[in-house]
Amino acid sequence: MSEILYNTVAKKAGQFPPDPLPTVILLVGTDDGLKREALARLRSAALDESFADFDQETIDLSLGSAAEDASDPVTRISEACGAVPFSSPRRVVNVVSVQKLAKERQDALALLLPRLPSLTLLLLTADASEMEAGKPKGKQIELGLRKAAAKSGAVLVCDAPEGADLRGRAAALLGAAGKAFDPPVIDMLLAASSLSGQNSADVNALTHEAAKLIAYSGSNERITKADAAAILPVGTDENIFRLLDCIGSRDVGRSMHELDALILAEGKPDATAARLIVMLQRHFRLLMLAKYLGDNRLLGKNPLPQEVKDMLPGEMAGFAATQSYRLTAYSKQASNFHWDELRVNIGRILAADLTLKGIIPGTKTMPLLPDFGDDAQSALRLLVYDLCRRGK
Repeated sequence: MSEILYNTVAKKAGQFPPDPLPTVILLVGTDDGLKREALARLRSAALDESFADFDQETIDLSLGSAAEDASDPVTRISEACGAVPFSSPRRVVNVVSVQKLAKERQDALALLLPRLPSLTLLLLTADASEMEAGKPKGKQIELGLRKAAAKSGAVLVCDAPEGADLRGRAAALLGAAGKAFDPPVIDMLLAASSLSGQNSADVNALTHEAAKLIAYSGSNERITKADAAAILPVGTDENIFRLLDCIGSRDVGRSMHELDALILAEGKPDATAARLIVMLQRHFRLLMLAKYLGDNRLLGKNPLPQEVKDMLPGEMAGFAATQSYRLTAYSKQASNFHWDELRVNIGRILAADLTLKGIIPGTKTMPLLPDFGDDAQSALRLLVYDLCRRGK
C-alpha cells in the first residue's frame, strides 16, 4: 500500500481508514497528536467496542528498558499478533515508541511483517524525533523497517498540518459543533494554537482551544470575533501583526500602544527590535507589492502575468501566488501611502536597523537618527512614529 499522508486522506470521506485494513500500519511524522487521532480511528474500524478489552493489546517500548529487555520484544509482538480476535474484525496490537528498538530488532520485526495473520492489525507508532542542531536526535526508524511496513501494509505520515489543511481542520472542529463563525475567528484560533513559537499550530492545542471557544459561545449559533478575543490567549505573534496593521493604517496612537504592549509581553526590547525590524521590512515590501498590483489593476488575478512574476523577488512571487486573497487588505493599507513615502519608510527601517547595531547613517535614503545607545525601546518608538506620520 506504500506511504500515506494522513493530512491528505483524513479529510476525505472513504479514504481513511483504508478499506480493507492492511495487517500493519507504521505511524511516523512530527505530530504525535495526529498519530493519536489516527490510532483512534483505526481502532474504531478494527474493533467491536463491546470486546475491545479482549481484542487489543498494547506493548509500550517507551517504559524503562522495555526495548532492550532480555526477553525479546519482537517475540512478544509476534505472540500478541498470533492470537485470534474474540469477536472483533481484527486483533489489534499497538506497539508504542517502536523506534526505541535496536537496529537488529527492527530488522527482525521487518522480517515478521509479511507473515502476519490476516486477522491482525499491527499498529507501530514512532515518536516524533527530538531535533538538535537541525538533525534528529536519538534512535530512529530504520529504513528496512519502513520499507517492510510500506510493502506489507502502509506507512502513515502524520506531519503537522499547515496552510489550507490547518485552516480546514479548524473550521471542521467548529462546524462539527454546529457553529458558524466570523471570518477572523479561524486566524485567531490558529494563532492561539501556536503560541509555542512553532511555525504551525499544534493539533492538540487547536482541539483544546476550539473546545474552549465552543463552550464559551454556549447556545449561540455563531462564534463572533469578540467571543474569540475574549477567550483565546494572545501570543506575541498576534501583537506584532496588530502593530503592523496599525502602522499600515497610520494610526500613531494605537501603534504606540501596540508597540509598548509587544515590548512588555516579550520583556526583551533588544530581541523585540531585531524581530520587529525584519517584520517591518517584509510588511512595507508587501505594501509596495499590493500598491503596484492595485495601480496596474492586477489585484485578484491568479495567476499573475508571467512578466509580473519574473520581476518579483521569490518571497513576494510566492506570496502573490499562494495568499493573493490577503493582498486586498494590504492594498487598502498601501493606499494610505504615496510611493515616495513608502520608499522613505524603507530607508527609515534600514536606518533604524543600522542605528541599533551602532552604525549611524546619514544619507538622503537613510535619514540621520539619534544615537539611542542601548535604549532599543526609544529607538523603536521613534521609528514607529516616523513610519506613521504624514509627509517625508
